[in-house]
Amino acid sequence: LQQYYYQTAVCNINDSWQADNQTQINMYMETVHPTPSQEAWSHQTRSQNNGGNKILIKAVITGALILIMMIPTFYVQSLVSEREKRQKEVVAEVSSKWSSQQTFTSPYIYVPYQAKEKNDTGKIITVTRDLVFLPENLNVEGNIVPEERPRSIYKVLLYKSELNASGNFQLKLPKDINASQLNMADAKICVGITDFKGVEERLIVKLNDKDYELASGLPTNEIDSNGLSTNLDISIQDFEKPISFSVKAKLKGSEQLKFVPLSANSSFALRSSWSNPSFDGNTLPSSRAVNEKGFQATWAFS
Repeated sequence: LQQYYYQTAVCNINDSWQADNQTQINMYMETVHPTPSQEAWSHQTRSQNNGGNKILIKAVITGALILIMMIPTFYVQSLVSEREKRQKEVVAEVSSKWSSQQTFTSPYIYVPYQAKEKNDTGKIITVTRDLVFLPENLNVEGNIVPEERPRSIYKVLLYKSELNASGNFQLKLPKDINASQLNMADAKICVGITDFKGVEERLIVKLNDKDYELASGLPTNEIDSNGLSTNLDISIQDFEKPISFSVKAKLKGSEQLKFVPLSANSSFALRSSWSNPSFDGNTLPSSRAVNEKGFQATWAFS
């Protein structure tokens, strides 16, 4: 009996366990099989995930390509900057041995005078002031001969110029200055030039048919900081009279040639065999002609 009951109990337990497992298996099989709507939603979700992943991958690849293509761009920009810097260094080196860009100022007359003024304490003292007379009329004609100097892979533009300036002064005293205040013994004729290395010949100004050879240095920096000057033989009797002048200058320089029109009426006429000019300054030419043989340009000021 004991053995019979033991086998029966074991059999019942086994049957119960198999039944429970079968129920669990059926339940598990029912949950893992989705419905058609669930299958469509799952497919749509996978499609969206795949599409988002593709866009992300494309964006990453595009960004990587952009970064890769920027590497040679950086190299090119660095090379261009280096070449520009080296070009400026070559120009500065050649110009230091030839001449830098020139600025030519027409002749003007300097006369010092004595004036009485009050100082900070109210005491009246005598001081020396500068009086500058500018030309009444000025005409400048010039021929510019360009020359390119190669230096390694670079080229430096140099030039030689022949300038002829002529005109006249009409000296008039300001109303607040008397003739007795003028120091005519220290009167000078002045011409402004930027770089003295560019002066190829002696600079001589002819004033009232008398030649004056200029030397370096200016008595005042009211007009120019660099230039040439010399003592001028002039008296009070020369005031209110037209004083004619002329000057010939042979200047060499690099890259640029500039003029300062200081007279009441002035005109400039320049020509050159350089076929690619760049007209700079505050005023463009009133007329110009540029072709493969060179250029001609004129300016007029009042």
